[in-house]
Amino acid sequence: MALGLGGYEPGHPPSKFKAALDRARDAGVPRVIHAGETSGVDSIREAVAVASPVRIEHGVFALEDPELAARMRDQGIVCDVCPTSNIMLGVFKRWEDHTLPHMLAAGLLPTLNTDDPPMFGTDISIEHASAVEKLGLTIEDLQTMYRNAVHGALCSQSDKSALLEILAKT
Repeated sequence: MALGLGGYEPGHPPSKFKAALDRARDAGVPRVIHAGETSGVDSIREAVAVASPVRIEHGVFALEDPELAARMRDQGIVCDVCPTSNIMLGVFKRWEDHTLPHMLAAGLLPTLNTDDPPMFGTDISIEHASAVEKLGLTIEDLQTMYRNAVHGALCSQSDKSALLEILAKT
């Protein structure tokens, strides 16, 4: 169980939902926040400050604020990155401009995701191929993102340990 805050970012900042986010935090419910796709680094900064999320959906502009990036790294906040949708929505004009490789290099915790497959004509296989072919990611980078995904998974620690054991065998 988690509380997710998703959808169109402009005009709907996390602070608008602070009471619900605070109640979820007080009840021990993890928060997953859509931020840093269309509203830039300010929306990520606010999401981290207001919601204390375990995951941020997108977060692709986090590196624009080194203090924010360090805070996210220190808190282990996972970013669910969706490159194809970022390109198709014009978040990045070219694949070469996408920040995913830089997020990995900076020690952030990105994962590879599809966003809305029917809308963007993608699936996780296409995302993997694009990450390698268009973003220059390596098998090691993909493995790091799988471990990041386990870190941010909303399951028990024993389930996470079991998943990490499976990944270690591949």
